[in-house]
Amino acid sequence: LLGGLLLLAVLIGAYFHLDNQRTRDEQSDTAFYRYEGLVTAINLWKRSPWVGVGLGNYKYYIYNSVNTEDELDRINYENSLNSPHSIISETIAETGIIGFFGWLLLAFYFIRQDMMIIRQKKTGLFPLLIAAWVVFASALINPFYSVFHTGWFWFLRGIIEGEKDETV
Repeated sequence: LLGGLLLLAVLIGAYFHLDNQRTRDEQSDTAFYRYEGLVTAINLWKRSPWVGVGLGNYKYYIYNSVNTEDELDRINYENSLNSPHSIISETIAETGIIGFFGWLLLAFYFIRQDMMIIRQKKTGLFPLLIAAWVVFASALINPFYSVFHTGWFWFLRGIIEGEKDETV
């Protein structure tokens, strides 16, 4: 239990770590980049609503230029648009309705399994459930392509799925 709480604290701290060097303008730019990513994802989905533009192809369809003399601003802009900063937006843009339906089935499977674990009072898995859902919730507003997100999520889900029938 203590290990799970520690893991949860580390994950939450990593997600909400604030860089003291950021200015108010840079923070508002982040909101702009996220909005821009969402609009791009919707436009890509409109191009091919059933199958999307292809898994991992989001970054090849984005508009990657910004008029700024500051090299750092240009790099931040381009890097921020490599993902729509939402697993839902990215999934529907890259895999369309068919892929999004598969993603929903997997999410509902995890919810159903987790509800069974909670009903059976398998308290040893509770910290892992919380940690996995914290990572998932973060993926709703952050890019999911990093090893940190995908690695931790699938590692935690693997442990939960492996231990759900064994834990008392």
